[in-house]
Parts: sequence; structure tokens; C-alpha cells
Amino acid sequence: MFPFDNRVARLSMTGDELRRVVEGNLTRSGGRLLMAGVRATATCVGPALNVRLQRANGTAVKPTEQLKVVTVDFLATGGDGFFDPIAPLKVLGSATDGPILRDVQALSLMNDGGTLRPPLPTSGGLVFPGSRPVSCESTP
Repeated sequence: MFPFDNRVARLSMTGDELRRVVEGNLTRSGGRLLMAGVRATATCVGPALNVRLQRANGTAVKPTEQLKVVTVDFLATGGDGFFDPIAPLKVLGSATDGPILRDVQALSLMNDGGTLRPPLPTSGGLVFPGSRPVSCESTP
């Protein structure tokens, strides 16, 4: 079930911009970012949060690498502030004219015989210390 008629939206961003989005999401409360296709690993280096992005095969995502990111129109048009760290966004096409996410997922399930493959990761593609919001500040 999907409670809203969110539409698929495509964005263009660099590896560094995606890293900043992940960092921004980890350091605030509210909606949690979930990712597929890329794993973000955050560690504290002194008082700073260090976020590294890697593909499933272990290859690092380069800061200047151009990425295509798929999200929903709600987030692409500013909802929840997910993309505030890199505003304004570079939307490919229109953020509100994509197919309805529910329909895309239903078609995918039908094509896969009604199952989700491969199993969805429970971490949502994020590995980070502690809980959100993440803070690397040491206490005296």
C-alpha cells in the first residue's frame, strides 16, 4: 500500500552533492533517507562526520561523478527538506509528470512473479554510528 499518489522524479547530482544530502539527513531528526544502488558509510573523525559513498561492488563514488537519482515528487519539490543541502535541485524533466510510484512498483512485482528480489537491505544503504541525529561532538 502507498498512502499517497507520489510520482517518480529524476534528479541529476554529483557524488559530492549526494554525500551532502546523506550527511544532512543523518545529522537531523525527521524522515530517514533510504537508498539503493549506493551504500553510504558515515564515521566520526574527531568532531566531523565523514560520509563515504560506494557502489555494491565496492567502487567509490567520486565527488565529481554525475549521478542520476530517482526519488518521489514530494521530495524533489522540497518536501521534508531532504535536498535542502544542495538546493536548487537539477530535475531531469518535470518533478511532477513522472509515473505514479505505486503503479511502477505494481508492474515490477508482476514482472517478478509477485516477489521482491533481491531481498531489501534492512539498513537502507546507510551505515552510521549511534542513532539519528548523528553527532560527532565529544562530551567533556
